[in-house]
Amino acid sequence: MSTVAISRDVEFIGQAIFDALGVLDLGDLFTGKLVAIKPNDTAATPDNISGVTHADTLQAVIRFVKQFNPRHIVVS
Repeated sequence: MSTVAISRDVEFIGQAIFDALGVLDLGDLFTGKLVAIKPNDTAATPDNISGVTHADTLQAVIRFVKQFNPRHIVVS
């Protein structure tokens, strides 16, 4: 069975990240471990439209992971 979480907070993306990831049991995945976080890359497209992970989103994910006391966090 898969778990899907959708959240939205137009004022504070961090709250939406915590709401969505908070429904998952991730403690054992992060506690005491080296955690690598890879934001989306951008790519050129024929119509010059590309996407990138916003800095506030990345910051919220890092804060979320930190609450589980990882040994180290690497953003790659």
